[in-house]
Amino acid sequence: MVCHHYQQSVKRILTLSGIGAEIAESVKSIFKAAKVPIVWEEVDVTPILKDGKTVIPDKAIKSIKTNTVALKGPLATPSKPSSRYS
Repeated sequence: MVCHHYQQSVKRILTLSGIGAEIAESVKSIFKAAKVPIVWEEVDVTPILKDGKTVIPDKAIKSIKTNTVALKGPLATPSKPSSRYS
């Protein structure tokens, strides 16, 4: 569902990260077809090692905090199936 209560001249910046290339392109196409005024800021969320801990890169965190809205996928793919789906 797309909300049409916005001003056409106002563009909203959304962070787009880690959801996969195919899904990202589909989402962009849907928003474009709906004429939603969005500027996409794509950032890499590949975890990095910082002070001995695995963390999301600072650039990604800054983008999400600045834009306040993000589409983000999982940080890692589970190595074995979850028992909740068995």
